[in-house]
Amino acid sequence: PPPRYQAVQLNEDGDEECFDWSCYVKSGAQLPARLGLDTDHQTLLRLAKAGFIGVVRVTPSNYLIDLSSLHDFLVAASDPAFWTTQRRQRYAEVNASDPWV
Repeated sequence: PPPRYQAVQLNEDGDEECFDWSCYVKSGAQLPARLGLDTDHQTLLRLAKAGFIGVVRVTPSNYLIDLSSLHDFLVAASDPAFWTTQRRQRYAEVNASDPWV
């Protein structure tokens, strides 16, 4: 079976509750907040388009984000030296033409 991930969120009472994520999760406006990320889902799609995280494009407007690759990216990007000039250029160039978002 594919790997599973657990996340924690606050319920209406302010208590923490755990829930499972599968290996792939559907991208959407609420996904970054549910993962505890301070970004928007369009940034995740831009990272995917540039090859920094894995994605499955199910339909022209439906994307599944690979959580394992997202985790690996976040670990790598926590290093201040990660965003080299070459990586910055790749991110900018790939996303300047034919944007997915």
